[in-house]
Amino acid sequence: TYRAMVSRRPVLEGASAALGLPFVLETKDVTGRVVPGTRLIEIGVRHTDPNLARLLADEVARQLIRQSPAQDPQIQARQTFINEQLQNLEDRVRATEEEISLQMAALATASSARTIEYYQGNITALQQKLTAYQAAYASLLQTVQGTINYVAMFEPAALPTVPVSPRIPETVLVAAAIGVFLAVGGAFIIEYADDTVKPTDDLQ
Repeated sequence: TYRAMVSRRPVLEGASAALGLPFVLETKDVTGRVVPGTRLIEIGVRHTDPNLARLLADEVARQLIRQSPAQDPQIQARQTFINEQLQNLEDRVRATEEEISLQMAALATASSARTIEYYQGNITALQQKLTAYQAAYASLLQTVQGTINYVAMFEPAALPTVPVSPRIPETVLVAAAIGVFLAVGGAFIIEYADDTVKPTDDLQ
């Protein structure tokens, strides 16, 4: 989905507006390629100015990030609330663990059967509470990780030093090869199509 979004109009128009450019990139000049075996997307931009091509590639990536669900204000607010709940549960887990440790220390020094039973009951109740907190934390954490995907720029675009086109040496070689082929083919066709008799030996 993100690979396809790379060359869509909202992303391209956003990139041009962010850079203050008077034009919008053509779809054919922007490519997105998924790196095999990864979740990385390589973004390519073709332009006559290499520095502008680099800036545009980076800005297309930023626009892609802005279009991701994690950048939606409502989702961000919900994420903040969930993070607060997770922090609250973490604090409760730690506090309960500390309380269990205190109760176990007190149990170790208890001498009467009634006191021992009292501390054992407290520890059992605290352990049940701890298990509930941990289950709620794990469930909430799994929900967060499973519903929101985050997009980030892993590596900025590099300044290109060699143009992708025109490649003059390759173009010259291809043109020369085509020229030789046409010349030989043309000579063969002319010779094959000519049915006139010229040398006297052929006439005899």
